[in-house]
Amino acid sequence: LRCDFVKLNLLSSKPPNENDKVDIMAVVKKAFPIGSILSKRDGSERKKRDVILVDDTGYDVQMTFWGELSERPDEFWQVGSCRPLS
Repeated sequence: LRCDFVKLNLLSSKPPNENDKVDIMAVVKKAFPIGSILSKRDGSERKKRDVILVDDTGYDVQMTFWGELSERPDEFWQVGSCRPLS
């Protein structure tokens, strides 16, 4: 596994294309409760969790995790937890 980590303060200078992936290393600053939306396409419910991540540059970013990852228990998302997301 090869990672090319990008600091959060540099994300805006490297706008990703829709299908690009970016490797970051950050900790949880705040995790919001799990929520859901209804798909306009088929009316199904989609689970999601918004999380604010911060890195050693002091910048933070809000990310949305979907599906099974979003449904991990609240303890997984504790502030400052050190668990890799894969």
